Amino acid sequence: MLSRCVLRCAVLLQVLGSAYAFDHSYVGWSAVLSNHVHQGQVQYGELAKDRALLDGFVAEADRVPYAEFERWTRSERLAFVLNLYNAAVIQLVLNHWPLTSVKDLGFFTSPWNVEFIPLFGHTVSLGNLEHDVLRPSFKDPRTHFAICNAAVGSPRLRGDPYLPEHVDAQLDDQVRAFMTERPDCNRFADGTLTLSPIFDWYSMDFGKRAGILTFVRTYFPGAPPEPRLEYTEFDWSLNGE
Repeated sequence: MLSRCVLRCAVLLQVLGSAYAFDHSYVGWSAVLSNHVHQGQVQYGELAKDRALLDGFVAEADRVPYAEFERWTRSERLAFVLNLYNAAVIQLVLNHWPLTSVKDLGFFTSPWNVEFIPLFGHTVSLGNLEHDVLRPSFKDPRTHFAICNAAVGSPRLRGDPYLPEHVDAQLDDQVRAFMTERPDCNRFADGTLTLSPIFDWYSMDFGKRAGILTFVRTYFPGAPPEPRLEYTEFDWSLNGE
């Protein structure tokens, strides 16, 4: 009788444990993106009317213990942080909807310093996610093109989530799209290579000037080895309506 009870308890614990296992396929977040993000434009007004799936994903991420996060593969951890960051940016906009620019939130403090994201038993900011987790943990400059700051000048928000099994290819795709489809941000003309200020802000992550030129050379084969380098003005207009 005792052994049967122990067995039942073991099965119950297994079922409960699996019920709280994190969904690395990001079903809820995927639905938010596919329904409300089109060519990088976010339908904030529509999302503001029904944000249950968005808030549900962020809440689900909060249930992940740090010890479990540490056991994940690098790809699982990277996809998790990228998806959480992008979802949290949308949350931040909706928390202050309506507005025309995320910069409008920074009258008293930078929006990147607002602590509103529950994670690992703490409440953190977008700045914490980027500068304390994403950049030092992964040291991959491609991530600068995977996160979107709710601005037109940012790399476009994907219409699908980052997935562990595809995240490396997705990062390459984000870089390619930002470098080849955004002449408003990156272009070469009349001997001048003009790039997004993202390269300037995070020049150390790219290896300063030499690293930046190496990083972008594939996309501007007509540029000389040492072109004149300038940066565009970042467009902080909201990436949607």
